[in-house]
Amino acid sequence: MNNLNEPSKERISGQVEIIRQYMEGKGTVTVSEVMEGTGLKSPTGTSANIRSLRKEKFGSRIVERTYLGNGLYSFELMPK
Repeated sequence: MNNLNEPSKERISGQVEIIRQYMEGKGTVTVSEVMEGTGLKSPTGTSANIRSLRKEKFGSRIVERTYLGNGLYSFELMPK
């Protein structure tokens, strides 16, 4: 069941695209780096949207995740 209204879906899709463009070719980045580079404000939302890149509707991209320690992960968007 999907409870998101159209404006929310558009906002999320827009944020995922901003994140994709930022991460493309960057190598590994942390959520904080993505937030700094894109101007996004929510660490939870940014992390979720990075993972959304794996979904079919966002291109079924491979996103590698590496645990850095102390609860911190880095993410790498693999080439298409």
